[in-house]
Amino acid sequence: KTWRNLNELEFVEGKIWANVWKDHHILVIEPADGKVVGVVDLKLLSQRSTKADPDNVLNGIAYDAEKQAFWITGKNWPKRYLVEFKATEKRKNLKLDKISAVTSQ
Repeated sequence: KTWRNLNELEFVEGKIWANVWKDHHILVIEPADGKVVGVVDLKLLSQRSTKADPDNVLNGIAYDAEKQAFWITGKNWPKRYLVEFKATEKRKNLKLDKISAVTSQ
């Protein structure tokens, strides 16, 4: 699959993590060859925060090295989420391991 509209990029532990604009996926990319080696589906988290407004999309990831987790947010989301990811048996799919909601300040 070809992915377009990569938005926020984070370089973490030798991989590029990128959210896809107007989508609910985060990709894990191998920088040496550009291949997608992991896909995170955040549809449920997006649905929890968007209130059926198509403009309130997933729009931000930031790695927190101290917590070894990612901060996830979106356009007009009332909260930001601290999430940890864990690989599943299918190599390219990752799942949320832990989510903590934090009210935006």
